[in-house]
Amino acid sequence: MATTLDKILQSIDWNTSVAAFSGEKKQIKTIEAGCRLVSIWTHELIFYDLTNPANPFLQEMKASLFTVPTCIALGLNKPAAASMRTAVESALYFSYFSTHHVELATLMRNKK
Repeated sequence: MATTLDKILQSIDWNTSVAAFSGEKKQIKTIEAGCRLVSIWTHELIFYDLTNPANPFLQEMKASLFTVPTCIALGLNKPAAASMRTAVESALYFSYFSTHHVELATLMRNKK
């Protein structure tokens, strides 16, 4: 039996998943507090050293973490876990490359 992608996607009740997640007020407050804390840390770290070439790792960390609640609400647990992993890796990259500019330069593309 052949099934098309559009039929599969239409069979999923996305609204029910989001409504169920939205009903978990304690979990939402915990996730919201974590996202707010990461946002504040990111802002402070970037403005502490605006010229640091490793700052994009902080932006990637923040962007990855902010996709997690959406993925969880839609029941996309593997993408949520992948986003969390990306956030942790980005934080580790920032912590290393923020003081190792020579090593970071080896990762940058040079059109020459």
